[in-house]
Amino acid sequence: MSRFLILAGIAAMMLAHPSVAQRRITDPWSWITTRDYPPELVAAGTTGITNVRFDISEGGRVENCREEYVDVDQLGDLTCRLLMERARYEPAYDRQGSPFRSRGTFGISWEIENGAPAIVYAADYGDAVPRNSPRGWYGPGDLPVRDLPSGSGSLVMRFDISTEGRMTGCSVERPSPSAAVNRQACRVLERRARFHPPIGRDGLPRATAGFVVLRFWAE
Repeated sequence: MSRFLILAGIAAMMLAHPSVAQRRITDPWSWITTRDYPPELVAAGTTGITNVRFDISEGGRVENCREEYVDVDQLGDLTCRLLMERARYEPAYDRQGSPFRSRGTFGISWEIENGAPAIVYAADYGDAVPRNSPRGWYGPGDLPVRDLPSGSGSLVMRFDISTEGRMTGCSVERPSPSAAVNRQACRVLERRARFHPPIGRDGLPRATAGFVVLRFWAE
């Protein structure tokens, strides 16, 4: 049996049919940095994945952040606190021009590389929103992970998202050791992933691009 984890992307989810979709107005790469890694966890070699969900207020602030998946409670709490302090959005607007609340997700991996803290951002869908849960994009038997010497691994895929919300042009940017796993990873993703594309100020959907980090292991 194999298991997969796509870290939740930086995404926002509309709660109604907006005239203008929400968008980030601060750089998400500045929301959490290596300077935020608790030194006691670095010293202890503590690492972990954190996926959170939150509300985006009419004023564009992150509120009600809660943990969806965390390996280390302290890192989950810290992720939420930093997002509520630093993340800012232009809120979504309805057809009458009034801002309304929406929801978002965010995922990172707190890692230590050669004794130094590292923050690996999980995914970015370019302000598009997954129509179906990324957790369902892969299942047991989808990838030949047993071909890997260690039975586990990770890879990074980049792709385009069309105005119809379909993924195209998927390519593996940081491959796993298995060419078969790399080929199949994009095929499965293009077949299953669907998105609500972002909406421009003209009220029309626009194409965008994104990436995901996929981790997998055999049991």
